[in-house]
Amino acid sequence: MGEDVTDLRGYHHEAGGGTAIWMLDTLMNVKAGGDETRGGFTLIEALAPSGFGTPLHIHHREEEGFYVLEGSMTVQCGDDRWVAEPESFVLLPRGVPHAYLVNEGPCRMLQVTSPAQFEKFAEEVGRPAESATYRTVSAGLREARSDWCSLGNRDRRSTAPELARAGPARDWQPCAWGYSLRSAPITARVAA
Repeated sequence: MGEDVTDLRGYHHEAGGGTAIWMLDTLMNVKAGGDETRGGFTLIEALAPSGFGTPLHIHHREEEGFYVLEGSMTVQCGDDRWVAEPESFVLLPRGVPHAYLVNEGPCRMLQVTSPAQFEKFAEEVGRPAESATYRTVSAGLREARSDWCSLGNRDRRSTAPELARAGPARDWQPCAWGYSLRSAPITARVAA
């Protein structure tokens, strides 16, 4: 049988609209999530400060893409490494270890994941933001910092990411929502 579409409605967000979440020093404004897209994708406008970066990690469920609007970041995907600047797009396939580091911030980007539900992960490990207005790191981001250790990463040095080779499977710890984080110290740097 076909899907019942009689109750489907579109919607519109004004500038700054959406659900704002602080996650790992990043302001994430969820524009569309699984509930709105019938599980198809999540779209987030993210703002990350200079020097922010993710630990090396793997998405087992979804593809992830970033379209950079302002600022720049260095992205590692497997053995590849790119600098993403305004109007750049980066695709990070599921199953491939990846990380990024903001070179020039705040880095404003659109993040899309498919299928949806990344927003549920962000809600779980982050905290609600009072507004979708970006503040400086010293004005409040530190209190919003989530602890990657609680997600399975036992090496706090990995939260100041060094873009590195993935390493053997035994170095990876599964965590919530179908992700894996590198649990061994990140020591091997990728050649520039």
